[in-house]
Amino acid sequence: KTKRLKEAKEEAQAEIEIFRKEQEKEFQDYQKDHMGSKDDFVLQDEQDTKEKLGEIEKSVEDNKDEVIQRILSLVYEIKPELHQNVRL
Repeated sequence: KTKRLKEAKEEAQAEIEIFRKEQEKEFQDYQKDHMGSKDDFVLQDEQDTKEKLGEIEKSVEDNKDEVIQRILSLVYEIKPELHQNVRL
């Protein structure tokens, strides 16, 4: 009797494993059909990132001289003033 129960348990485990694999495969097929693959998302993200980096680099090139001039003017054009808390 114990031997038959053990065999039945092993058969049930094997059937469960087969069923689980089938369900997993069906889910992955469904996911590919309805949501696209992960590679599609990765490629789209990489393309978006490249576009945004290109925009940032263009913005840097367009504004670099203005920013440098602004920083230099702030450094060179010092207006000496007493601090507001200084009492004479």
